[in-house]
Amino acid sequence: MRKARPLIAVAATLLVLGPVGWWWQDSLLPDAYSLMSMGHVELGGAAGGDHPAHGARSITELVADRNRPADVTVTLTARQDGDRYTVNGTTPGPAIFARAGQLVQVRLVNADVTGGVTLHWHGVDVPNAEDGVAGVTQDAVRPGGEHVYRFVAPEPGTFWSRSRTNRWRVACSERLSCCPLSHPM
Repeated sequence: MRKARPLIAVAATLLVLGPVGWWWQDSLLPDAYSLMSMGHVELGGAAGGDHPAHGARSITELVADRNRPADVTVTLTARQDGDRYTVNGTTPGPAIFARAGQLVQVRLVNADVTGGVTLHWHGVDVPNAEDGVAGVTQDAVRPGGEHVYRFVAPEPGTFWSRSRTNRWRVACSERLSCCPLSHPM
């Protein structure tokens, strides 16, 4: 029996570690592979796709109710100031106050920021077209141009947005404070 103990220990170890070693080896990436061999190109119903559009909508249509009047209206003007830019003449930009549930409308005007600007909202569940990521969810606002952001203020709290240039450089932040419905602003 004493001679069998080491053999049983080795067998038990191999029984446990064998599958672990196999799974580890199987999880390693091969030396070379091609993404082109992994499935098919998915164009989301765009021209050239291999399935119909399924009622696809442009991202620019994903906005807050256009017929609802705004409860809070703010205009923010971005201006070049040396190697940076300001919003309404300050850095950070002005605070925006709203009550939870109110429709906030922010008009962003680009006075002269050559790289273009957007507003990207943090912690605020905005419609996709209002997310402010240039080149992804909207075009950058060019000098002399403007963009209107519309979204419903979320639950009470303090949120923030970043003004961005097309160079992905953050210039300044604005604060959005959402108060409870019963709270005076």
